[in-house]
Amino acid sequence: MKLIKSLALAAGVAVAGLAGAASALPPGLLYEKYYYSDATYTTVVGHQLDRCVNGNVGSGTLHGSSSAYVVATAVGECPGGYW
Repeated sequence: MKLIKSLALAAGVAVAGLAGAASALPPGLLYEKYYYSDATYTTVVGHQLDRCVNGNVGSGTLHGSSSAYVVATAVGECPGGYW
């Protein structure tokens, strides 16, 4: 029984250590996205620019409509870090 408690405690400490490591985020890329009406990519139907939210990448406001036909260009990065 003492061995089981020791193993459970060790597992809990290991999980807590992993949670701390997971909060250290690498920089994330910010994208500017243009959405098009069809596969010809000639008519823009929407535009969106990612933003930093507490050091993490978040979706910006979508102007217009989204579609399956999207061109995304990296335009910057969010610092990541401990948040």
